[in-house]
Amino acid sequence: GGVGQFLFLYRSTLNFYKPKIIIPKLNDKIRKFFRLFFPGLIGSGVIQLNIIIGTVIASFLPIGAISHLYYADRLNQLPLAIFGIALGVVLLPSLSKAIKSNDNEIANKLQNKSLEPYLSLKFQQHPILSKVSAKEYKEYHLHQEYLHQK
Repeated sequence: GGVGQFLFLYRSTLNFYKPKIIIPKLNDKIRKFFRLFFPGLIGSGVIQLNIIIGTVIASFLPIGAISHLYYADRLNQLPLAIFGIALGVVLLPSLSKAIKSNDNEIANKLQNKSLEPYLSLKFQQHPILSKVSAKEYKEYHLHQEYLHQK
């Protein structure tokens, strides 16, 4: 589907202008980019693989095990969704400005200060969420839909 969409859009773009596809030459900056890119790619792929394997294993357990894993993952990702994205949006202009002016001290300070509230919430989250049962989470998460199913 994605290849078809690309071909359709590329074909209709040719009516307006002719894009030139330039393959970049492999220099030191591009090599450094890929050296830094692949560990992050592998790290995020391992998380997704862990979720898939956990779901397959949970499918052999009693009914509701997959839902429990899904809810636990949603709760685990909640601080990232709320604070991580917000911090990224707020921090990006200041951090870009500091990096552009080659002021590494301010860039490091901005990064460290932005991580403090996220990490403090994340470390407090796990002991609290380990005490929450699946039923309580469903009541909180699904509100009226869960209550009508009783």
